[in-house]
Amino acid sequence: MQTATPHDPLTLELGTSFAEVSGNLMISLLEQSQDCVKLLDTDGKLGFMNRNGRCSLEIDDFCAVEGQHWWNLWPDEAKPVVRRAVEDAKNGKDSRFEAFCPTIKGTPRWWDVTVSPVRDNAGTIFQLVSFSRDVTEQVKAHEALEILALEMRHRLRNAFTVSSAIALVSAKVAPEHSDFARDLANRYAALAQAQTQMLERPDQALALSDLLEIMTAPYALIDWDCPPDLPVDERNAKVIALAIGELATNSMKYGALSFSNAVQLDGTVADGQLCLVWLEVDVAPPEQCDEAGGSGHLLIDRMAKVYGGSFAVDWSAARLTATLRLPA
Repeated sequence: MQTATPHDPLTLELGTSFAEVSGNLMISLLEQSQDCVKLLDTDGKLGFMNRNGRCSLEIDDFCAVEGQHWWNLWPDEAKPVVRRAVEDAKNGKDSRFEAFCPTIKGTPRWWDVTVSPVRDNAGTIFQLVSFSRDVTEQVKAHEALEILALEMRHRLRNAFTVSSAIALVSAKVAPEHSDFARDLANRYAALAQAQTQMLERPDQALALSDLLEIMTAPYALIDWDCPPDLPVDERNAKVIALAIGELATNSMKYGALSFSNAVQLDGTVADGQLCLVWLEVDVAPPEQCDEAGGSGHLLIDRMAKVYGGSFAVDWSAARLTATLRLPA
């Protein structure tokens, strides 16, 4: 008998039915799993569920669900997905999905589910096996982060609005600074637009050129160039926006932009990688600057690595070169 894993087909070599193939040993093995393990017939009807599965689903008496079609235990919105997974397994394909399904007693649960065919020694599929892992806590943690991010975006948008209002009101007190105040308010508006485009509308397609246009608009001295119509997904857009925002902020504080000098930003694609190069000249690294390796750059580097990329900053000969690489 071959060993089964939640992601591999289960092959039984000693017979043609669960009851005939070392039934007690097989049940004992399945009972050890921390997942909810179910054996189905090829029509998708429940024939067995291990102890941990019954506990997870709060099933006191398995006889109450035995022989039912498995998808009938799921909410209506998940039933098509479950039926499709059963059909795929019946046709010899492994499948995996994540869906919500409350317990028999109504407790909310989210599940990471795999379904695989069970074959006899002749290769005939005579049963299906499903492993369901309770991922409720992970889903809740993700939702909590989404709520926190939404709150932070709301606060940031309010901060842009308040800052613009303060600048414009201050200009009324000192009319000689009105042009500067309007320029500052326009920059805040551009940053708010970038936030809305990238963080609140992630389902909308975004070209790299559009992203760079939005992110560099508040800084008149950033010259950029990139291939036309190059799309970026939500993940890459967030890393790029973070990198440009951090580099521009540091440049305004310590670098080329603080001396009204131009910055060059170039985007290229080669060997399956998107490469962005930020270049400042005639600058020297200040001791306290993030560009010398502070927390801002560490955050960009960590985000880039999570998505399979990299971020590096090089100071040499009064030049700052920051290179961001991401999978294209």
